[in-house]
Amino acid sequence: EAIVGNGDNAVEADNVRNLATLKAALASDMETIEIAADFEANEVVEITRSVVINGNGKTFTTSENRAFRLTTSDIEVTFNNLHIVSDAVRVGQNDVRGVSVDIVENITLTLNDCSHDFTDPSANDWAYAVNVTGGTNHTVTVNGGEYEGANVINVRGTAQTVTVKNA
Repeated sequence: EAIVGNGDNAVEADNVRNLATLKAALASDMETIEIAADFEANEVVEITRSVVINGNGKTFTTSENRAFRLTTSDIEVTFNNLHIVSDAVRVGQNDVRGVSVDIVENITLTLNDCSHDFTDPSANDWAYAVNVTGGTNHTVTVNGGEYEGANVINVRGTAQTVTVKNA
């Protein structure tokens, strides 16, 4: 089994159980990350490379106004069977997002049988399960699952493609 991370953050590839081990796996060259337990995060998880995250029906809970943030052009990111819960409270003009795509180019984002819940009523008017802030040539595909938010999928920019099936 592949080991990622160092010291206290060392983890087998199929043993991602907390934020530290998720970050170590994302910093490695693993193509697929297996989530093995429910866990909470107190910071935004930045994704800067192509990766498949298999949630295995587990719950990722965050108190931050973004759960996952894609910040690099020309990557493909797939989430499978992950339940995202946002406990974030909207403060001022800050909206709350599950998966956020920065103003970059050519992102392919796929969510298969995932879900997203917002627990704080303050987020309801400005909550997005998926938010693309701009850029060009993004492809967002949602296959199955349950998503909530004032605007479940919000996409800005040019030449964007959005497909939703059975969600």
